[in-house]
Amino acid sequence: MANACPEITDLDLAEAFSLAITMEDEGYKFYDGVLQKLENQRAKNELAYLRDEELKHKNLFTKLLKDSGNEFVKNEESDLHCWVNDQIITPMQEALEKMEPRSAQQALQMGVQLESMAIDMFERLKKIVKDKESAKAIKEVLKVEKKHKKLLTIIMAY
Repeated sequence: MANACPEITDLDLAEAFSLAITMEDEGYKFYDGVLQKLENQRAKNELAYLRDEELKHKNLFTKLLKDSGNEFVKNEESDLHCWVNDQIITPMQEALEKMEPRSAQQALQMGVQLESMAIDMFERLKKIVKDKESAKAIKEVLKVEKKHKKLLTIIMAY
C-alpha cells in the first residue's frame, strides 16, 4: 500500500500513546478474528499467545498515558494518525472484513507484516520520545514485537 501520509517529523506524546493503545486494541481484534478461522491447533495456540500480548501492550500504554498526566487523544488530522491508520489499522480491518486470512499460512504471513509495521511505528516513537521512562517502555515493547515477528516466522515453518 502506498503511503499517502506526510513524513512524521513531530510527535505529541499523549497522541503517540493513544495511537499505540488503539493499535494494540486493533491487533488484539485481528488475532482474535484470525483464531476463529484456523484449524491448526498449534498455530492457534501461538496466535492466542500473541493476541494476549497485544492486550498486555494496550494496558502498558494506557498506564504510560495515565502516568504522563495526559488523557486519550484522537487527532485524525495528525501525520502520525494518518500513518498508523493507513499502514496498520485499515489493512487489519480490511483483511478481517474480506474474511481473510483463509489459511493458517496466510494468517501467519499477515501477522509477520503487521508486526513489521508495528516495529516500524515503535522505532519512530523511540526516536522522538524524550521522557526516559516512556522511552524505556517503548524499547521493551519493541523488543517483544520483534520477538513476536520471529515467533510468527518460526511457526510458518510448521
